[in-house]
Amino acid sequence: MASDADQDFADKMQMLRDKYIVRLVDTRVALETAMARLSEGSATGDERADIEAWAHKLAGTGTSYGFPAISEIAAALEDAVCDGRSAEEVAVLTGKLVAAITDIS
Repeated sequence: MASDADQDFADKMQMLRDKYIVRLVDTRVALETAMARLSEGSATGDERADIEAWAHKLAGTGTSYGFPAISEIAAALEDAVCDGRSAEEVAVLTGKLVAAITDIS
C-alpha cells in the first residue's frame, strides 16, 4: 500500500508528465514545419539549428518523463544535425521523432 507521500509524489509526477505532453504537441508542430522545409529543400541554417535545439531538449527530457523512445530518437536526430548529415537524413529522423510524439500525445 502506498503511503500518502508516495501518492503525493505520483500525483505531482503525473501532473508534470501531462504538462510535458502538452508542450510536446507544440514542439511536434514546429518540427513538422521544419521537416517540410527540409523536404522541400528550402530550409535555412535556422531550421537546422532549431531542430538541433529541440532534439537536444527532448533527448535530455524524454526518459525523465517516461518516454525513452523520444530521448533515443531525439539523440540520433541531434547527432545527425551536428554531424552535418544530409537534409534527407535529418528529415527522416525528424519524421520519426514527430511520429513518436504523435503516438503519445
